[in-house]
Amino acid sequence: IGKVGDDDLGHLFKSDQAQYGIRSILLKGVNSSGRAMVFITAPNAERTFAVYLGAALELVPEDLDPEWFKGYDYFHIEGYLVQNQATIRRAVELAKAAGCIISIDMASYNVVESNYAFLHDIVENYVDIVFANEEEAKAYTGKDAWGAINEIASKCSVVIVKLGAQGSCIKKGTECIKLEVPPVK
Repeated sequence: IGKVGDDDLGHLFKSDQAQYGIRSILLKGVNSSGRAMVFITAPNAERTFAVYLGAALELVPEDLDPEWFKGYDYFHIEGYLVQNQATIRRAVELAKAAGCIISIDMASYNVVESNYAFLHDIVENYVDIVFANEEEAKAYTGKDAWGAINEIASKCSVVIVKLGAQGSCIKKGTECIKLEVPPVK
């Protein structure tokens, strides 16, 4: 569910999704379609995103139809969109009412910091699965990676924290699985 511009990129999004059998609801906005650029730096392969949300930010609560959420098991929130708080709140309400499992990717520590109270509210009241990296988890909790994992897991069913070169941690209830990154050969 989203909005794209009436431009080449928006048309490409729609046609690619149709080609691959993705049933999406992409409304047309006034602004151009959103974009994301990824910058990867050596030697540690750190990544940074530069995001222009464009027409995606034009999606308003009144655009959302409760029928769009029925018949799905999962509803995923792209974290960059939490800046559109009224729409995200309406979406999680509709998803929860439709019986969806709700997941969120926290997007960036900057997004977490600037939407701190809102994120805490929706994670505690609607979200079942949280994806975060170490910086995002720390911004959300104020704790180091392991403290953050435990705190976030106390608020939702599953938390996945990406630990960079150390792999990832998946915690469900009291069970914690650490996935190691295999050495590069």
